[in-house]
Amino acid sequence: MSRVHWTPLAVARRVVALLGASAGEEMLDVGAGVGKVCLIGALCSGARWRGLELRVRLIEAARRAAQDLGVADRARFVQTDVTEFA
Repeated sequence: MSRVHWTPLAVARRVVALLGASAGEEMLDVGAGVGKVCLIGALCSGARWRGLELRVRLIEAARRAAQDLGVADRARFVQTDVTEFA
């Protein structure tokens, strides 16, 4: 299912490059899933990334990946319904 639902690594890298995120900026990924764009962004830029996702299991996976990759300080994930996020 990952080929269908999750962002391919090459696409995540391209998104980060196109956004041109730099140190001090905060980027938001709505519907972050397992956080691939945020994780790649934290690895490839100095920006801080926040991913919003409704599904708890995906948020847990994203948080574990951020810890494992050493970017938990710049890639954070919030379990929320985006229609209720302030």
